[in-house]
Order: sequence, then structure tokens, then C-alpha cells
Amino acid sequence: MADPLLEIFAEGLSLSTDELNEESSPDNVAAWDSLAAMNLVTLIEDTAPGGGGGGAVDSVNGHTGVVVLVKADVGLSNVDNTSDANKPVSTAQGAADAAVASTAQEPARRPCHLLTSKACHAPGAG
Repeated sequence: MADPLLEIFAEGLSLSTDELNEESSPDNVAAWDSLAAMNLVTLIEDTAPGGGGGGAVDSVNGHTGVVVLVKADVGLSNVDNTSDANKPVSTAQGAADAAVASTAQEPARRPCHLLTSKACHAPGAG
């Protein structure tokens, strides 16, 4: 029986196992382009025990058996999915926003029409 990994590479590169060896690489196999590399990744993941990029493991972060991880298990206990609109504004940011708002000036008058250079102003301004 041939090496299973060699068979996967042969399938992914559309070559025979005779055309590949341990020295085969993208540098010396013309069929091994970026698309073939992506296909190889998919083939390897699908062939692994458990399929889909996974495979059986003995433990995950100290848990054994059927493992269900929560965010604290991987150091993300302070992470949540709070929308930006519901996040508090820091005191410093609130102060900076207030300072900008209090110094806002009336928009500068600008030409309304490039040819006549007549000045126009913001609605409601004198």
C-alpha cells in the first residue's frame, strides 16, 4: 500500500504517485500552484480523522472526553458581543467630544456657484 499522504498529494495535484516523492515541492512540481495548494489543504483536512480539519484529540486546555469550551477556557472571559452603540464611552473620550462640540463654529461661507462666486451659507444662518 502506498503512503496515504502521497496519495492525497497525487490526487490534489492530478498526478500519479510515481511522479511525486519526499523532495516534491511547489518549486519543482509545475502543477503545484496556489489553487492546487488550497485543494491540497482541503483534501488533507477532509481526510483527517473526524474530517473537516479536525480530528480526535486527547485533551483540550486540560479538558478530556467530549469537550465543550467556553470563552474563559481560552482566555476570552472578558469578551462579549456588545454592539458598539451599547458600549460605554470613557470619561476621557466624553470630555474630548464635549470640548470639540463646544468649540464648533459656524460653517465658513463658500461660493455657491463656481462661475459667479456668489456666497452662500448654511440653512438658518443669517
